[in-house]
Amino acid sequence: MKEWRRLGAMALLFIPLTLLACTGGQSSSRLNKNSGPEGPAANALWGLLSQCINASGNQTCACPSLLGSCCAGPASSYADAVWATTPDFVALRDVKQCACPSEFVHGLALPRVKVTGIEDLNRPNAIWPFAWQTAATKIANPQEICLAINPPQARSQNQMHVHMMRLLPKTRTWLDGVQQLDGLVLLDLTDLHGVFTEVLVKVGADQMGKTGVVVAQGVHGRYRALLTDRTAAEHFCQKLCD
Repeated sequence: MKEWRRLGAMALLFIPLTLLACTGGQSSSRLNKNSGPEGPAANALWGLLSQCINASGNQTCACPSLLGSCCAGPASSYADAVWATTPDFVALRDVKQCACPSEFVHGLALPRVKVTGIEDLNRPNAIWPFAWQTAATKIANPQEICLAINPPQARSQNQMHVHMMRLLPKTRTWLDGVQQLDGLVLLDLTDLHGVFTEVLVKVGADQMGKTGVVVAQGVHGRYRALLTDRTAAEHFCQKLCD
């Protein structure tokens, strides 16, 4: 476990602990550094799901809680804002993609039932293949896909969401072992169907709720995970277009 303990200090050098709102038109939630975000704004994503995705007849950009993903346009295309739906999951355009070039990608994959985050014992492994398959419809090269989930200490929302973005070139060098970052925890994954299970085995139950996870494809096509300690995993991906 020494490699895990070193990660906190090293990751903090690379990843500033910043919080960005996941939906438009919402004030920032308060962050409890021990347990995660607090306050009404921390439930904005759950409100979006319950009011605009799961509620019958509200699947339009006119639904107020969906305005962020609709880039604040109530007459915008719902299909542009909601990328994919299944009975268990939904994928949305993140507000960070609004006003960006067409090649920029930033989406969120969410469970359609209440799951707070990686610390939740009901965390669904199936969200990872769903997120990857959705990202692949936006990013043609699988080597460029970057999935990330932040720990409670580095997120603004209390509804699980996996970020779907492009991988930063610097992250590729660490992912493939071309360049070493002391203390960075790398995990070879069997596949995408048991990511949470394999991370739990690696870090232990006491650290699971403090862990950020980045999932990408290694140079030889196998999936690998980068694990952070209480810091935002999404910073290993291209989260902004500027």
